[in-house]
Amino acid sequence: MTTDTHYKKLFCAMQSEQAPECIVHEVNQQIAHYRVVRARIYLTAHATLITVAVIAFIPAIQYIASEASDSGLFEYISLITSDGSVILGNWKEFSLLIAESLPVIGGIACLGTLLLLVNSTYRGIKYIPKALIKTYA
Repeated sequence: MTTDTHYKKLFCAMQSEQAPECIVHEVNQQIAHYRVVRARIYLTAHATLITVAVIAFIPAIQYIASEASDSGLFEYISLITSDGSVILGNWKEFSLLIAESLPVIGGIACLGTLLLLVNSTYRGIKYIPKALIKTYA
């Protein structure tokens, strides 16, 4: 006899055992419970990030306003409304003045907090239905 026939006899003689139905049900309940727990943890983390982003957005706006007033951006913008003919004659220099006086660091901070707020809100909304499921495990 070859080894193939020995293995064939061995595998034919083995009986496959099925797990009892109650164990399968318990395992499925545990998996569902851990998915709900994971969704609640992710939802809590994203809610915390949303809170941090909202709290950080206020100082970012204040920093933009102070940086813009220190650089003279508001004076250049008021020049547009008061004397437009001067700006039309020297529009290249005026555009360079505006570009130099823009609050770049404050804008980056403000956009970063807005990105964090939108991203955390988008990702956190996905976990709300999963986190509201009641489990008994």
